[in-house]
Amino acid sequence: MKAFRIAAATLALGTSIAVAPGLASANKKHPHNQAAAPASKNPHMTKYIFRGLVVSTPVVGNDALVVDVRSGNKAGITLMGTNPTQQVFHLAATSQLFSWNAAGTAATPTVATLLQAGDPVAVTIWGPSKTTVAQLLSTVPAARVDDVLNSSKPAGRIFIYVAKVLAQDPVAGTLTVNVVDGNWRAMHSIAGQSTQLTFHYSTTSTVFLNFNGKGKAKLQTAAPTFTAGATITIRVFSANYQSDPATLTGAPAWRINAHEPARMVHADIKNHNDHKM
Repeated sequence: MKAFRIAAATLALGTSIAVAPGLASANKKHPHNQAAAPASKNPHMTKYIFRGLVVSTPVVGNDALVVDVRSGNKAGITLMGTNPTQQVFHLAATSQLFSWNAAGTAATPTVATLLQAGDPVAVTIWGPSKTTVAQLLSTVPAARVDDVLNSSKPAGRIFIYVAKVLAQDPVAGTLTVNVVDGNWRAMHSIAGQSTQLTFHYSTTSTVFLNFNGKGKAKLQTAAPTFTAGATITIRVFSANYQSDPATLTGAPAWRINAHEPARMVHADIKNHNDHKM
């Protein structure tokens, strides 16, 4: 229902902004954890909420949080306009940062350096009712940032595939790869079968991350071009715990990472290497 209300509000405004995965649950109100209140009692203050994906992890000592904004509340969408856009939000000592649990029932305080590239977040700002995006973001720091990665992961169990790119079809949104490694669940899904699989991706639901030489990830705001022979990591979820390759590759992948450091991949595989289907 929450996602439906957001989508309805977006359509009512005549925008083309898509609601990225998990953004519909951002900035939820739960007992004992109400939304941030304005710093003043000015009756002309407006609550702006911007929902999007973190572009890159904030640097220590830097108060900037870059977000690829995809949606928001009515005030936020009206102010931002009709197209997704990258915006720089500023954090202050008064900014509240929270990370939601997997159940989406509670949030714990967090710090900016734990906001990872690709995390779906909701940024709340209280500002003047009559303003522009540039004026608002340059003069008013974020009152609150909610990281909803954990509570927005698809239902089911994760399958992690490490693969070499064979071919890409940008029109169909597919990647044909040769699987070379993965967690137990992923490798079990192709046991005794071909290691060549064709995965689907979506420009509105799949998150693409590119890692630099220092292992820092950056969000790719559009589906990148994958070079044949490149190593990528594909993460998909099975809602009903099915391990049939056709089921796993038929729906858009949750995340596709390029140049992900081996140590990070192996750590994630280790964390999701149980033998339970």
